[in-house]
Amino acid sequence: MSKRQNPHDKVIKNILGRHETAVSFLQSFLPERMTRHLELESLRFEQTSHIPDHLQEYFSDILIRMPLRDRDQEAEIYVLLEHKSFLDEWVPLQLLRYMVETWTSYGQKRKEPFRKLPLLLPIVIAHGEYKWRYKTKLSSIVDVPDETFRAYLPDFEYSLFDVNVEDVRGYAFHSALKSLFAIWQISPKREFLDELKDALMFLFQDLDEKQLDRFLKILVYYLSQARSSEELSDIMDVIRSLPAGGETMETIAEMLEKKGYEKGLSLGEQRGEQRGEQRGEKRGELKKSREMLLEAISERYGTVSSDLVRRINSIDSHDTLKMLFKQVFRVDSLEEFQEQVLRATDN
Repeated sequence: MSKRQNPHDKVIKNILGRHETAVSFLQSFLPERMTRHLELESLRFEQTSHIPDHLQEYFSDILIRMPLRDRDQEAEIYVLLEHKSFLDEWVPLQLLRYMVETWTSYGQKRKEPFRKLPLLLPIVIAHGEYKWRYKTKLSSIVDVPDETFRAYLPDFEYSLFDVNVEDVRGYAFHSALKSLFAIWQISPKREFLDELKDALMFLFQDLDEKQLDRFLKILVYYLSQARSSEELSDIMDVIRSLPAGGETMETIAEMLEKKGYEKGLSLGEQRGEQRGEQRGEKRGELKKSREMLLEAISERYGTVSSDLVRRINSIDSHDTLKMLFKQVFRVDSLEEFQEQVLRATDN
C-alpha cells in the first residue's frame, strides 16, 4: 500500500521540525514547573518513526530528545501530530504503542549495563472541523470494573493542544507556528479568504527577510496543496496584498503557476478549468482511496463480498473512506467492520 503525502503532516514537520520553532512551542506550551528541568536549547530531533507502514498516511510523529538539567539522564519528548477532520478517541492507545516501541528501541541501542528508561512526554496537537472532546487519559478508554483492578492498568495522560479552542496570541510561539495555527483555526470558516491575510501577517511580526521568505513559501505551498483548486486564484490575490514583494512573490507565483492558475486565461476561463480539474482530481483520489480500503480489508480478512465492494465503491466522501480505513485495524471481525460500512452507506 503506497503512502500519500498529507499536506498537514508535511507543513507541521516543515515548521515544528526546526530547532527554533520547537523550542518556542515547548517553552510556551509546557508548564514552567516542567520546563525548568529541561535544557530546551539542547534539544535534537530523532530521525526515527514507530508508526506501522500501513498507517503512515494517517499519522505523523516528531520525536525530540533533550538533557535534563543537572542530571546525566536524558528526557525524551514525544510529539504525536494527528491531522484529520474527524475525532478519534483511540489516541491514548496509539500513543501507548509508540511509547513502548520508542522505549524498546532505546533499550536495544544501549550496550552499557541496564539503566532506567528515559521519560516520555506525549503531546497531541489537534486541529480540524471540531474541537477535541475526548479525555486525555488511557483509562478513559478502558473498562475498569472496580478500583481493585486499577493497579493493573498502565495509565498515563497526554498533553493536548487543541488549535480550535486555543488563543494563539496568548502563546510566545515562533511567528511561523502562530501563522500556521491561525490558518488552521480559520480553515473551516466560510470567511477563510477574508481572514487569511491576518493569519499570514503573523509572519511579519519578528522575522528577518530570509526567515520571512522561507516560511511564507512553506505556508503558501501548503495552501496550494490543502485548499480547493477553485480557491487558489483568490488565495494568490491575498498573497499579492501582503507587504512582501520582489523575488519572494515571483517564486510564489511560479509555485502556483505549476497548478495552472497563471496561464493568461480570463478569470471565468480559469475558474471553469479549475472546476474541471478539481472534479477529475477528486474522482481519481476517491478511486485510489477506495482501492486502498479494499486492499486493506482483503489483507486483514481475506475474501471481500461483492455487496461490500459495491457499498464501498458508492462512497463519495474522503472522510468516510478514511474513517473506514482506520476501522479495518480496530474492529475484531469482518462482521463488525461490515456494520460500520452499513452505517456509513445507509443514508
